Amino acid sequence: MLTLCTLFTAYYRTFVSLANYDDEGYMMWTVKNFLGGQALYDQVATIYGPFYYLYEWCALSLTGVSAASDSLRLVSVAFWVAAALIALVLVYRVTGSLLLAVCVHLLVFRALGFIGEEPAHPQEACIFLLLGLGRAFYIANRTLRLVMMGGLGGAMVASKVNLGVFVLVALAVGLAYVQPPGWRRNAARMAVSLGALALPAVLMWDRLTQTWAVLYCVLVVLSVASVLLTVRDTASEHGLRGVRDAAVVAGAFIATAAAISCFALARGSTLHNLFQWLIVLPRRESSQSWSYPANIHPEALAWAAIGLILAWCVARRQVADRWLALLKLAFGAAVLLMCITDRYAGLLNYATPFLWLVAARPGNVDARPRYSTARGLLALLGVLQVLYAYPVAGSQVVFVAVLMIVVAGVCFWDGLSWLGRTRLEVRLNRAPSRWPTVARVSAASLIACLNLAFAWDARRTYESFSPLDLPGSRHVRVEPDKATALRAIVSRINSSCSTLLTEPGLFSFHLWTGKPSPGGVDHQLWMSLLDDATQNAIVEKLSSDPRACVVYQQELVNFWAPGANIQAKPLIRYIRENFHQVIEGSGYSLMMRNGLAD
Repeated sequence: MLTLCTLFTAYYRTFVSLANYDDEGYMMWTVKNFLGGQALYDQVATIYGPFYYLYEWCALSLTGVSAASDSLRLVSVAFWVAAALIALVLVYRVTGSLLLAVCVHLLVFRALGFIGEEPAHPQEACIFLLLGLGRAFYIANRTLRLVMMGGLGGAMVASKVNLGVFVLVALAVGLAYVQPPGWRRNAARMAVSLGALALPAVLMWDRLTQTWAVLYCVLVVLSVASVLLTVRDTASEHGLRGVRDAAVVAGAFIATAAAISCFALARGSTLHNLFQWLIVLPRRESSQSWSYPANIHPEALAWAAIGLILAWCVARRQVADRWLALLKLAFGAAVLLMCITDRYAGLLNYATPFLWLVAARPGNVDARPRYSTARGLLALLGVLQVLYAYPVAGSQVVFVAVLMIVVAGVCFWDGLSWLGRTRLEVRLNRAPSRWPTVARVSAASLIACLNLAFAWDARRTYESFSPLDLPGSRHVRVEPDKATALRAIVSRINSSCSTLLTEPGLFSFHLWTGKPSPGGVDHQLWMSLLDDATQNAIVEKLSSDPRACVVYQQELVNFWAPGANIQAKPLIRYIRENFHQVIEGSGYSLMMRNGLAD
């Protein structure tokens, strides 16, 4: 019943509306070209890893459908539902409370709404893998656990390199801290600790002259320090073999990433271009070009400093178990309230500094080394994945909040179950025994009703929108005015144009019309990424085509290139001087060559 409700909700939320910035169109364009025989990174311009194209290739090949909005959005629906279920399984495995796990599932499912808002994006697989890694920490078989940790990390680095690096650092720190005692462990601890603390500054080095980047960096450094203080006394698990076990994780990590990369290489990619597009270009683009700053509040740093002091006191056992339990309970409740009010940016600011609580001495759960190690890894993973929202803090803010919700649920259970053994709870238990059962049934009924209500509301919203009714998007619905405008523009392109240039890259129009894009225009940010020589070559091609057309979106140009002087670029100047608007709607303008009748 739970899965069925979430499946309905995810479907209707995913197939309603269309993001103006058209990341979906860009991803579909790259998938379509790849399935058409073009080589990734050599002929298909993309900064995303080959794992995305591997699972899309598998899904589309097995079903025999083409790369289109309808088919790729169904893949997104599957990831959305599956990721929420993984969160449920993880919380249930840690706490043993099905009611709490279902509650966390509901909160995580709502947060995962960014998958429906940005379908066909590699983030859908990344969040699934991230939650799967959290569950892998609790696999009983040690060898399988280590292999799964490395394999899931390798799949992440083959999806989005930056997230994979953060995961690798978290695993390295966690494994170093639980090695058998000796000088090797001490040296490893010092090395990985310094590396983890330096990572935010290294990542943001090019932007540390900007206030928002400094605040972000300090927030994460203080939060990482709090986690390191908490996990430093983690006992070594019986049976660990030091370097040999670390080698198993590293080997699985490298083998998985290499195997996925070989998929791209076997289909025509070259190692040089794979490295350029996945490592060199994203680093240059993020440091020198576009960014969307995270809103880090200055007071969040004071909050992080308080968290660091508390972590120090807890590590030195200067905080009584009762107060630690109350702190965990308060943290879980605060995260719950922020999720209910959709204040995910607040989690980034104020929950990040207290993620260490999940690794603080539980006192009320099985504290054997294996479970202490798992909690330490969960805390490290939670705080380091916060860096994923740099330098673009759009849906990435909600992405990093998902694991925080899981951590908060575990902390809430820690505090509640510890207090459940106090004298106060003993006195409360003298009340008729039917009340705990009634409370559980009521809570479960409320959660079930909420899931049904979300599914009903999603369907009503879907039905209130108009069908887009364009090729490959028959099941997609958008705002009525937008549907009318897009259909009119597509109809005119089909009847009047032979070549289509979109500014910025709006590749959905190419998929809807089947019109080719000029060679070299294969990225959303081509206005600033293409040099003058390349743009001049494109101008020559357009000059020889009297039926060339341009779809222009001024708001998106301002969004992608804020303050950039792109008007002097050869291709931009050519468009402004030789094309005029013939249709406009919902912010999109169709431009045709001057001198042609409207």
